[in-house]
Amino acid sequence: MMSCVSTETCTPWYCVMSDRFFWDSVKYPTGLVDMVHVGWVQRLLRAAQWSGFPGPEPDLVAHGQTRVGPHARRIFEKFAELGIEWVSEPTDSEPGAQRIRPVNEVLAFRKATCIDLCVAFCCAALDAGIYPLILTVTADGGQRRHAIVLVPMERQWVIGCDVLIDEGFSRESMLPNREDLRALMVESADDPRGTWLAIDVEQVTEPGAGWGVALSRGAAYIRDWDWDVLVDIGGLRSRIPDREIPPGGHIDKVLMPARTPLPIDFTPLQLIRARHAIVPFQEGPEIQQLRTWATRMPEEAARHEGDGDIAVAVVTGAGGTGKTRMAVQLCEELSGKGWYTGFLPSTTEITDAELSALVEVATELLVVVDYAEEARRGLVARVVRVLRARQSPTRIVLTARGTDQWWDDFRRRMVQDGNDMNRILRISNLGQTHQDTDPCVFTNLYKRAVEKFCEHMKVDLPSNGVVPNDLGGTALDVILRAWRAVCSERVDSTAMLSDQSELYESVLEIEFAQWRKAPILAEVSTRHLHRAAATLSLISPASDEEQVDAVLSALPEWSSEHLRRGRFAELLVQALLRTDGKKPICLQPDPVADHLILTVFGNNPELLDDILS
Repeated sequence: MMSCVSTETCTPWYCVMSDRFFWDSVKYPTGLVDMVHVGWVQRLLRAAQWSGFPGPEPDLVAHGQTRVGPHARRIFEKFAELGIEWVSEPTDSEPGAQRIRPVNEVLAFRKATCIDLCVAFCCAALDAGIYPLILTVTADGGQRRHAIVLVPMERQWVIGCDVLIDEGFSRESMLPNREDLRALMVESADDPRGTWLAIDVEQVTEPGAGWGVALSRGAAYIRDWDWDVLVDIGGLRSRIPDREIPPGGHIDKVLMPARTPLPIDFTPLQLIRARHAIVPFQEGPEIQQLRTWATRMPEEAARHEGDGDIAVAVVTGAGGTGKTRMAVQLCEELSGKGWYTGFLPSTTEITDAELSALVEVATELLVVVDYAEEARRGLVARVVRVLRARQSPTRIVLTARGTDQWWDDFRRRMVQDGNDMNRILRISNLGQTHQDTDPCVFTNLYKRAVEKFCEHMKVDLPSNGVVPNDLGGTALDVILRAWRAVCSERVDSTAMLSDQSELYESVLEIEFAQWRKAPILAEVSTRHLHRAAATLSLISPASDEEQVDAVLSALPEWSSEHLRRGRFAELLVQALLRTDGKKPICLQPDPVADHLILTVFGNNPELLDDILS
């Protein structure tokens, strides 16, 4: 038995910490083993993904033969196949301490730091009977830190096997059998001399980097970097079995992805939708505010019971100013840094159980509640109330057209819950400041939108290349003018439009011309298409053909057309007004839909009464 005695005392590894996913390598070095669970990898991966991972073998090391190396290689290569992305340390990390993403989140979200990957690798290693240790190393006086997995090739792991390090960890270079560990490292995939593997598991995130690179890089860390702490994962887990019950599958993603893919057979107007993010995001001071707000460190230590790092931002602006698009951009940026981000579903009831699932996520969290003014009464305050129990950084973005009744209700409930309303970030009149300070912002947005629309429509850029003199008052106006210039050959994109209403009418004319290309709609009048789209946008039924059919049946021109109406409903759900399945069926963008509703029903209040009744 090897023993590496430390001069420091250590709280037993099984001590309960207030935040079970926060690893302090100084105070609780052996606490890292709490995050390594036997059997989790198999439970969390689908059968096809799990196939190929090595399982336990009774004689993995026997009779002078060892298959530890090939088994470790298979684990490494299977992790590489999962497409995990490397991300930087969580925002609340400290020197020598950081939040660890548990293996279920690594496998669900496919984002991990070097030490997250080491923990996940150790889970699979124990399943295969491999004895793993995790070593953290430093360079440049602690400015750079890294984690690798060490594996003795002549040792097999089972419950109750002998430990390598009696104390469970070491801060001094370990001397196996009085030999320098550096001399025992396997330097490459075909090195026959070494008896220890130093695996740079982070290489699974590097395209083209294979097992040989992982070994050579790992050996280099042993040779060139300073020893920090070595945690005997195999020894600690062999002493006390893992009693935690693994989840039955992937984390149920309560949130909807911020960015949704554009369908292959998209309709032209679907290019406009903010959630597809076809038009590149236009930088402005507001997104800078949100970045700073989201990634700032807590103003005071927040690792006490019931005192998590949570913050709320409210973004308001008129329809078409880019609230949703900015929220999508923030989600994508933070997701690239390892956050779990997304939009709260707008059409389904969110239960406390689903929100509580978010509380259990160790990864930093960004939740967007789009159209907060339309959310079910009390939902926004309930989201904040439930997520206050989280330990890791939590950010909630609310978007709305204004602060009226919903805001008063939200403030009242927040105050009742003891929240400080003065700490809420408020961004009002979105886009106005940027337009005032940069007169070219709309021109640049127009040009970029034209380029992207031409790219997706597979058409040449407009021959004149002239930017209209009057681009409108909102980002949506600009984008619609760009869309109009690309999607219709019959209009003069440089022609002056008297007002926003005329712009929207022009957009609707182009859109419904596309609808009438469908054989079942070829003979349907534009008036009837207007009425159908306005009714659906007003009622906003779920993305279900039967529900859409029921709404259309309220219109006199469709009430007796059972077969034709059903085919129309199918076409609307599957192509014309298609969503991701969780959003209601309605014409988008919203300001254009609002204009259509006012036009159709403003001139025909009797029809409105019939539909609503």
